[in-house]
Amino acid sequence: MEGTAPQIQNLRIYYLDDNAVLVEGAGLRALKNGGVTVPFLTESDTLAKFPRVVVDMGAVRFVCNGADIMRPGITEYTEFSKGDIVCIVEESRHKPLAVGRALADSSALDGMKRGAVVESFHHISDRFWEIAKTIPQR
Repeated sequence: MEGTAPQIQNLRIYYLDDNAVLVEGAGLRALKNGGVTVPFLTESDTLAKFPRVVVDMGAVRFVCNGADIMRPGITEYTEFSKGDIVCIVEESRHKPLAVGRALADSSALDGMKRGAVVESFHHISDRFWEIAKTIPQR
């Protein structure tokens, strides 16, 4: 049928709390929290398709504790628009640390010396990460 979306068989939904669900299916793992859906941090192939921000090693501890991504800690970035979902990676091995929503266009970053650039939604070791570790992989 023309115009129909592909269907994912065996889609599983895990309710993590009143607002958050983990959605799993063949080649898919996403976190929906409130009205925002982002790829889960274990989904490196999916995350590679999103714009990214590279943070310096001094910012890693803060990002892994849920801090928003601030301009002074950003060393590189790809093009993105305000409101886009962005993957945050560390500078040495480009390992994903967090996923969030852009608070500004990437074109504004060159002129910024300080300020929040990405609002963090999901980060390594957050409560969703810890809960997901208890869900058996299929």
